Amino acid sequence: MNSPASAVEPVERHTSGHAPAGAAADPAAGFRQRSRVAVGGGRDQTLTASQPASGGAGNRRRGGRLGAALAARSSSTPTRSAALGSGLVLLALALLAFLAHVTVLSAVEHARSQRVAYAQFRAELSAVTAPTGQVDGQGQVLALGTPVAYLSVAGLGLEREVVFEGTTAEVLAQGPGHRRSSVLPGQPGISILYGRAWAYGGPFGGAKDLAVGSVITVTTGQGEHTYRVSGSREDGDPVPASPNVSDGEGRLTLVTAVGLPFAPSGAVYVDADLTSPAVPVGPR
Repeated sequence: MNSPASAVEPVERHTSGHAPAGAAADPAAGFRQRSRVAVGGGRDQTLTASQPASGGAGNRRRGGRLGAALAARSSSTPTRSAALGSGLVLLALALLAFLAHVTVLSAVEHARSQRVAYAQFRAELSAVTAPTGQVDGQGQVLALGTPVAYLSVAGLGLEREVVFEGTTAEVLAQGPGHRRSSVLPGQPGISILYGRAWAYGGPFGGAKDLAVGSVITVTTGQGEHTYRVSGSREDGDPVPASPNVSDGEGRLTLVTAVGLPFAPSGAVYVDADLTSPAVPVGPR
């Protein structure tokens, strides 16, 4: 019958090749050797209380990287939010600036243009140099924005509103514009004036509501002329018969936009018949 020491000895010989001195006196040494066999197949992977598992360190490294990524993501979120907030603020400021321009500043610009143009046109009337046709005294085509008349319409609240040559956006920012292809007011035929319904004073804003019989007075280099409103129409409505030019008939047509402010859906045409004597057609 073998003793307890002989039972341990074969294991020790298998793992180390010989029995270390004091093996029986140090049971812990045998335990460590057996642990090396079981875990590593002969490699020294003894785990002790003072040597932590390598997997724990890897987990900590991975956890650190994940935490850093989450921190970076969370730090970038306020930056994007701040950028979005700044963009919205800029958009709001731009809209406010636009509204201020079309409702206040444009009216100031229109009033200034009218004051300057009225003084110029009154001086030309006094000097008998105001235009009477589409060309000036030197035979040159009138420049866009040249004052050619002023009109008064009680129903629109207009008193001596200066009319300019041309119908471009720049011209209409100053006041009503005369269509180049039509005769000047007071002359036989059809004279056409365009005007804004909104912004820049909106001189023709209430044109579609002018009552039949309303009086329109226009002053040009050929004197004062009177018209009486005969009706209004919109796109697609029947157009009145042309006036008989040979009989000295004339018509004034006011044109402006209709629909929502700054989102027009069409145009309105207010026709008025000449009731004062026609004057000769000027140079063209």
